[in-house]
Amino acid sequence: MGGIDLRRLMPSDLPVVNHIFATTYGHAQLNGGAPATVPLLSNEWLELYLAEHPEGNFGLVNDGVLVGFGFSHLWGTIGWLGLMGLLPDYQGLGGGRQLVSALTSHLERAGALTIGIDLSIHPYRNICLFMKAGFEPGYLTYSLERDLTHQPYPELHRSFAVSTFDAFDTEALDGSLERLREFMGRFQEGYDLSAEFRLVDQLGMGKTLILEREGRICGLAVCHIAPQNQEEPRGLLRIPILLADTRSESNALEALRAVIEQLGRREGMERLQLFVPGQNTTGLMQMVHAGYRLVDTNVRITQLGFPDRCPADLINFTRWQ
Repeated sequence: MGGIDLRRLMPSDLPVVNHIFATTYGHAQLNGGAPATVPLLSNEWLELYLAEHPEGNFGLVNDGVLVGFGFSHLWGTIGWLGLMGLLPDYQGLGGGRQLVSALTSHLERAGALTIGIDLSIHPYRNICLFMKAGFEPGYLTYSLERDLTHQPYPELHRSFAVSTFDAFDTEALDGSLERLREFMGRFQEGYDLSAEFRLVDQLGMGKTLILEREGRICGLAVCHIAPQNQEEPRGLLRIPILLADTRSESNALEALRAVIEQLGRREGMERLQLFVPGQNTTGLMQMVHAGYRLVDTNVRITQLGFPDRCPADLINFTRWQ
């Protein structure tokens, strides 16, 4: 690819990244026979993507012009590839492979023990691209949704306590993060969502809710209240991360469900959406029986030698996308 250079993304790149995103995904949908108009992402959402792991985001530049981008995320020892886009005129020339290689090499050097991505099943060529880059397909991930307008109001048992992570409480911050890291370490050694907690609060995108029983953390949920794109009406509460230690507290998932649905109603949300990896079969069935419906599926693929290490009997609802 003559004239194509790779460099790290900067905040000043985000407007162009947004344009490339809409163009790339609109082109992909058009090729798949779907409507080709894709709305621009919200500024807050792009800022979160860039700031969560700034040294792991790259752009492809042709003669000084940004023509492609790729984001990576690092949650301690869990790394995943986020949004990627390449203008249609530059597709099929090796730019996608170059981006994937840069992102995965960075995550390996940064100490990730897990490296993966949640991919849309269509178009199929994207799955083949990652398989050729050394990834293997795993299980499906399920996007579930629940109507909050007419459903029964769940109650939280009084034995549970709920608090909200506060990134601005400097006196209590270190102690809060230490307790949360101990909790996350039960799922995978080195698992750390600290940057996500801080940024969601600082950017005003939503809240991180912490569930405790008898003084011990047994669950958390990162809740995105702000819309994801610039045309989306406010009304969809997304839960990209929900962890429940059902080994130590068997009712932790049910308690968290009550907490997030109550938050949705307080915020005036009409729908709630969360993301369930297929290995969490018990949790998936529990949410379906509680009235959640399936709205989309993706496939979770991981790099060879960097598998998903979280135990299947713990509730680790996450979205790597």
